Amino acid sequence: MLNIQPTQSIVNNQPKSDQRKQKPADLLKEFYDKTGNKN
Repeated sequence: MLNIQPTQSIVNNQPKSDQRKQKPADLLKEFYDKTGNKN
């Protein structure tokens, strides 16, 4: 089960304009890319 907290931290560290442009799926993909996990 994926812990949402690291992903939430990535969202919080981004500028607000970037948050509106990125979809949740894109944030998850970015998180997987950074951690090296592929689904």
